[in-house]
Amino acid sequence: AGRDTLAIAILEELVHDPDLRDEAQLARSWYNLGNVYRRSGRNRDAVVAYQRALALDDRRESAWNNLGEAYRALGDTLAAADAYRRAIAIVPGHEQALNNLGALRASQGDARDAEARFRAAVAANPRYVPAWTNLALLLTGGERYREALEAWRMILVLEPDNALARQALDAAAEAGLVETENP
Repeated sequence: AGRDTLAIAILEELVHDPDLRDEAQLARSWYNLGNVYRRSGRNRDAVVAYQRALALDDRRESAWNNLGEAYRALGDTLAAADAYRRAIAIVPGHEQALNNLGALRASQGDARDAEARFRAAVAANPRYVPAWTNLALLLTGGERYREALEAWRMILVLEPDNALARQALDAAAEAGLVETENP
């Protein structure tokens, strides 16, 4: 809640407490510490914390996904992709990991794989707006306007106040790609 310095101090004390022997609690504490480090921009520290959490419990798909995000922030795209794939191997419908791997692939110019990942993410969770947004942006950039418009419309169904989707549909209307009536 905006008190990351305090959270880091408490969690660091907890993970180094010699009396803490409950591996599940220790794994959660390392994971939470990784989250606070990442939120604070301390991605190298986040990597170490997530690795410690995963050494205790390698079935934590969210830790794998967040490890991927930390690696990606550090520019290590190979390690990021591997971490996302590990999360997906544990939970095949992990929409965040699917979306994050898709975004990574899109940034690398692999539109086909990115689209497949975004579509898998929205199939896993049809209400997951970040994947719909990435899919809409990818389709728009690929000049696949009919499909992109469907995605933008879906975003507005899910989030009626989504400014980016509204802007995209307004621009499409101005360009004569759709009628001016929006959902």
